[in-house]
Amino acid sequence: MGNERREIPTGFFWKKCPGADMLVPMPDTWFFIPSPVSGTFAYGFAPERTPNKYGFLDTALSINVMPKLQKQMNMSPEDLARRSLVENPATVPLGEIEVSESAHFVTARGRFTAPALKLAGMDVPPQWYNADHTVNKDTGTFYMFTFNTPLDQKEEYEEISEVMVGQRVLNRNF
Repeated sequence: MGNERREIPTGFFWKKCPGADMLVPMPDTWFFIPSPVSGTFAYGFAPERTPNKYGFLDTALSINVMPKLQKQMNMSPEDLARRSLVENPATVPLGEIEVSESAHFVTARGRFTAPALKLAGMDVPPQWYNADHTVNKDTGTFYMFTFNTPLDQKEEYEEISEVMVGQRVLNRNF
């Protein structure tokens, strides 16, 4: 994690996320879905291109990058990374939140579940999440990495999520 490119497993390749100057290990058969959002950078990675009947991708890694957010929020990097990860009333943590710090980044990581819910009149199945919220201590850029899949597919995607979320490469100057 951080800014060092390492060997990734067979079946993955390094995908550059334009604009945010970062690399993410992407499975060979997945799709990259950039999402232009004013003032931020948003990216999606998914094994399918077509949303399900609810209008969502069943399994996906969503990345949101918000330059200078930490400075705008006037919070310490650790507070922003941790609080943004744990203060979601819709999710239940699975174990402890891991917080790590390097010379340039503070990262909070955790795994979560969310119960089935009704969203805009649609039944959404229980979800499993692997989430990583990172703050660049030098620039204030805030990164949200959220891998989600239906809870009953967790075993199929857990290892893929660990590679994609855990081995991403960030630019310390962004």
